[in-house]
Amino acid sequence: ARTVIVGSNNSVSAPSPQSLGGDDYIFSSWSDGGAQSHNITAPGSAATYVATYQPTVSIGDVTVTEGNSAVSAVFPVSLSAARSQTVTVNYGTANGSAVAPGDYTARSGTVTFSPGQTAATVTITVSPDVLDEADETFMVSLTGPTGAILGDADGVGTIIDDDAAPSVSVNNVTINEGNSGTRSAVFTVSLSAASGQTVTVDYATTNGTATAGSDYV
Repeated sequence: ARTVIVGSNNSVSAPSPQSLGGDDYIFSSWSDGGAQSHNITAPGSAATYVATYQPTVSIGDVTVTEGNSAVSAVFPVSLSAARSQTVTVNYGTANGSAVAPGDYTARSGTVTFSPGQTAATVTITVSPDVLDEADETFMVSLTGPTGAILGDADGVGTIIDDDAAPSVSVNNVTINEGNSGTRSAVFTVSLSAASGQTVTVDYATTNGTATAGSDYV
């Protein structure tokens, strides 16, 4: 309680976060609608100003290996403290370097925490392929909570590629020399399989029984 002079200007603040019984709570609102820290002009009669705190709802990151069949990326969603009321929060996926529907199945919906519940999950299906490619990421974001405040609202899903890099090879070429001029020996360079990444390889000629400059250029 605070005793002040009628009409005086007074600053109030709600420190955040607060801990109670080992659980964390974040400032939500003041009963007068003011900001977390704001000024109040003292009224002519006794008044009570109440700061409301709520638990946070957060989503974690997850890493999965791609595989040759569909796998599940299970994102943990948690409340920082149990509530006696139902808590809900919306979620939705967003592309990163991984793109739906080729790399994962886009999804949106609502996570519901029953009274007393503090843990839930969001499951996203990751698509298989056989391409060698870089590891990729996508995101699951939380929005619009009721009964809680957003903590870490973005969960990053990392898809680890498990496909071996293709091999690169060059074929042999036989041509008739001829009696004049030059002829082209066309060597074909090939990959053992398609790749999801840009592939480069250096090349150079080396003398055998043929000598550069006189037998080939």
